[in-house]
Amino acid sequence: MATATGTTTLLLSFSGSAQADIIDFETLPNGTTTPTDNAALTTSYTVDGTTVTFGFDTNGDLTIDADAVFESRNDGINTGVAYTSSSGAVRRADIDRTVTNEGGDWLLRAPGGLNLFSNADFIVKYTGTPSTSASGQLWDLDLGEIFSIAALDSTGTVISSINTPPVPGDEGPDTFDALPYNFSFSDLDSDIGYIRISGVNRGGGGGFAFDNFNATQSIVNPEPVPEPLTILGSATALGFGGLLKRQHSKKQKKDK
Repeated sequence: MATATGTTTLLLSFSGSAQADIIDFETLPNGTTTPTDNAALTTSYTVDGTTVTFGFDTNGDLTIDADAVFESRNDGINTGVAYTSSSGAVRRADIDRTVTNEGGDWLLRAPGGLNLFSNADFIVKYTGTPSTSASGQLWDLDLGEIFSIAALDSTGTVISSINTPPVPGDEGPDTFDALPYNFSFSDLDSDIGYIRISGVNRGGGGGFAFDNFNATQSIVNPEPVPEPLTILGSATALGFGGLLKRQHSKKQKKDK
């Protein structure tokens, strides 16, 4: 059955292959080089024959017109940011409030001058081995922001789409302030040609942060397993993802 979901619930039943296939942006596509802060991502990632290219479409034709930009979570608030958070005594940029650093050190953001609520869509373009499933994370949904996430086929026809859930117009506990929102598409009726993310309601926000993308599988395993541990929005589940991400990044470097 084809499904599209967005959730804060994680079933702790990740397969080894699903975790290994996550693109976490901790390295460049060569698998060894650490990104440079504020640098454009100009090449594609390939996992098991499926190649994905990340960027921004500025005129609605599904062509990437501007490169996505690497953003360090550790560079302070004045050198280009994906989002800011009021958590703590002072406002900080691109912080990760998960228990064990699920977001790692790097994410993707829009270049200066582009905004998903006014003049661009975020695009993931697929080539190579076909896929009917995908998953990823948007970070820091708060201040009333709503995004549309759509899977399209190679002709640009929408196969399935979801909207992120409404959040309060603040950065309080009922939002995703400095936290990830997980989305997934599973076993769609057609091969994915593009993932398109668009702004629906800006509210008082307007940032964009993208991380932990799996081009071929769902982050939340749709298959039942014996006695899965289900955690609803808990820090434990978020922290588990961070531990896996760090282990995967170390494995990537070791394998190279």
